[in-house]
Amino acid sequence: MYGSRYFGDDETPIDPVKTLLEAEHLSNDYNPACVDYNYAGQDRVACAIKQNTPAGTITTTAGFHHAEGDLMHPDCSDFTLSTTAKMVEEETDPVMKKELLKQFVEGVIETTEQLLRRIGEEVASAGFSPLTPEGQMESSARIYERALCFRKPDDLLYGSIYAFIMDPIEGVAFMSGNDFTRNGLSVRLVDPNPVLYDRTHTEPNVLFAIHRTLTGTTPPDTPNLNDIEDGDSGFFRYHWAHPLKPELNTPDYLERTPPETPGTALKESYIEVVDISGGLSPNPVYFVFGSGIYLEEDDMMPGDDMMADDGDDGCAIAAADNTPQSTLFNLFLIASVLFSAVFLRKRV
Repeated sequence: MYGSRYFGDDETPIDPVKTLLEAEHLSNDYNPACVDYNYAGQDRVACAIKQNTPAGTITTTAGFHHAEGDLMHPDCSDFTLSTTAKMVEEETDPVMKKELLKQFVEGVIETTEQLLRRIGEEVASAGFSPLTPEGQMESSARIYERALCFRKPDDLLYGSIYAFIMDPIEGVAFMSGNDFTRNGLSVRLVDPNPVLYDRTHTEPNVLFAIHRTLTGTTPPDTPNLNDIEDGDSGFFRYHWAHPLKPELNTPDYLERTPPETPGTALKESYIEVVDISGGLSPNPVYFVFGSGIYLEEDDMMPGDDMMADDGDDGCAIAAADNTPQSTLFNLFLIASVLFSAVFLRKRV
């Protein structure tokens, strides 16, 4: 259901959706609204509750049965990259594979920036002011609906290749193209087998390793946004879950003490820090765009200098943290409403 609609802009919602969306209960009531309905000859019940969050009002539903044909999926025809995930996956030359990976990430950045501009135009033409709460929520909803396009086959998702977008400070994933259940999780995780990336140093905390490769220093518990600059980029090796090799994945990785990375597969990611505010915000709005390729452990030789790639800095991907969080940035400012705030949270 991520990014899908039950009805179009010019359609009247059908029950029980209409009843659920119009429920007036708030989270502090702990009293959801429920509705009986019949689906495919079966009597059912669905419930919903509205919650006031820092991002605005959201509605959470449970029990609503649907078939694939009930949903309206977004048009992803304009999510076409010149260097695709399929091209990266099928390349066998290691040097060319890394170059294609970088081109793939740059294509994801360009596509996302184009998407943000289009949505700004759509919101304005629909009569919304981007500086009002209504305009911000409309922008967020339209961006959220395009989320499925980040899983477009061949272009953005193929084999083990997928894109991710994350917050550079807390490491919270705004989009994990391989697994939407990781959206809203942070990389503040321990790599039980950390990679030696500067000849002398390992950083077992993946989030701190990200900051070390971006800034050259391990950050304090609360990293400083001023240490991050637009254009910081590079390659970074670490261990992660493998989409095609579940035997390398770590079960219950968040329940471990401390929480660990979700797998033991060696991965090398290219990332790039981008200010996506487009000059519309008085302050930069940074996101990390990236993707990675999987390696054999023999590819990681002692003494490899991971800080030397491209002369830039490097980083990783997205996973899990411990404190609930919802975020909606002030759009138009449009870049800062990157994906629906419903999913921009950290989980236990």
